[in-house]
Amino acid sequence: MVVAAFVLTLPAGAARRDVDATAALSQLAAGQYKLTVANVGTTVIMSVVLTAGPALKPSAVTSSNSGTCTLSNATTISCAVALAPPPCPCNPGDALELVFTGTGDPGGSVVKIDDVKSITLGTPPTVTPPPPPATTPAKPAAKKKIPLCKKGQKSTKKKPCRRRR
Repeated sequence: MVVAAFVLTLPAGAARRDVDATAALSQLAAGQYKLTVANVGTTVIMSVVLTAGPALKPSAVTSSNSGTCTLSNATTISCAVALAPPPCPCNPGDALELVFTGTGDPGGSVVKIDDVKSITLGTPPTVTPPPPPATTPAKPAAKKKIPLCKKGQKSTKKKPCRRRR
């Protein structure tokens, strides 16, 4: 299952317009994911950082065909690479294929290329907050039953009573 593949370019006037890449994140098997980043720009890509989406929890880097990739915290995989650009527009450039283990939905994960360009992969899953704990409504306090006054008895604060009708 391929989550998403996007090609984004920076707007005119951006610092490095020559950084361009495609990225795709797919699930190979239960608990195993593959990130593919291909250089389609005109300069060498030196770093790729995958920040996991809200429901994805990477646990280990299994393999990488280029450079060195490490799980730097519970949600980020950083890769030091040297992905060459395509020799001509008719051919692809170098690509990073990173396989890692983890759990969850990869939607909403973000790939950052050379700290210049970000590519969001898929849509983050809808996270439904848990329902509030059930509460039982408090029972209204029972009215205190005031006894009837005995013959000749007067109602006082200490010993209230009610008159007969």
